[in-house]
Amino acid sequence: MNRNILMIAESVARQCNGIASQRVRRASQILTLYKKLYGEKAMRRVLNNFRTSFSRKHHGSPVYFMIGACLFAWDKEKVTDKEMKSVIDDMSKVRNAKVDHGGGGDTDYLASWEEVVNKEHIKIWRQPLEGTHLHEYKVYGSYYDIPASVFFQIQVDLEYRKTWDAYLVDLNVVDRDKESGCEVVHWVTKYPVTWTGREYVYIRRYTIDEDKKVMALVSRAVDHPACPNTDKYVRVTQYESIMVIKPHTDFNQKGFDYVMTYYDDPQIMFSSQAFKFAKFIGVNFVDSIHKAAKDLYDNNQSTKNNNASVSTNDSSSWTQQSGDNSNIHSSYNAQKQYS
Repeated sequence: MNRNILMIAESVARQCNGIASQRVRRASQILTLYKKLYGEKAMRRVLNNFRTSFSRKHHGSPVYFMIGACLFAWDKEKVTDKEMKSVIDDMSKVRNAKVDHGGGGDTDYLASWEEVVNKEHIKIWRQPLEGTHLHEYKVYGSYYDIPASVFFQIQVDLEYRKTWDAYLVDLNVVDRDKESGCEVVHWVTKYPVTWTGREYVYIRRYTIDEDKKVMALVSRAVDHPACPNTDKYVRVTQYESIMVIKPHTDFNQKGFDYVMTYYDDPQIMFSSQAFKFAKFIGVNFVDSIHKAAKDLYDNNQSTKNNNASVSTNDSSSWTQQSGDNSNIHSSYNAQKQYS
């Protein structure tokens, strides 16, 4: 049902964005006049009452999705081609900096970053995020027991994530733009028992670059009319996560490096707690992704082995059963048009 609504909303959005913008400008003029006549407090009260009433009455309904599609500014909020190229270039510079070991090239690229974790297969740096009280973190690591394509699939497949993420409360696409390949996602995750769950609304875009042999996923917080703020969860408004994956040989062969760059303001009061939690998120997140990817890969391999034991006289049946497992990243080849 929601999938059909999204398709209709996309069509409506393309046709009515111009009309909607005119209506918004007209509404802004009316609100300005109302503010002059009755004061700012009265205006805010009217707006809050309208938002609450509309949200309760229409939340999750087709009209709710359509209005959100019309009012969301894709041109302003979308992840651009330039951004995708930039994050892929960042991966190359980080890898070069780690390989050079003082021999020139990009060795100074990480000079402004403070190293906070240094283990055999994972390194984490941080640096102050300009204009905020936050730190931005960069994670560099490698895995050798699964292909890059499986590690990528685990992160872009939201439906599959619902089967392995124990902290997940809600995860759904609420809007989509076919032209740019971007999606808006609503995500609610559990936090430790003493803390309220956190709610994220973010835009994401992912791509597979066959020429550069790299996969990239960019996600960042955004406001969307279909996801109004509530008191049920703590809304995280400062969030960005960038994952770039580079196979050692090929997408479907074991072994790859990855770079994850992220910042997140979970609104934890004490800075020491926030720092520990940020490190925990960095290490635990990639570990949980790796475990889920390893389980998926092992299951696929087991299925292939079981199919291989079937009599060769029934080869057509074997092909039909194993075909979906032979190339895990083929489902996402359509995304290459956005790279």
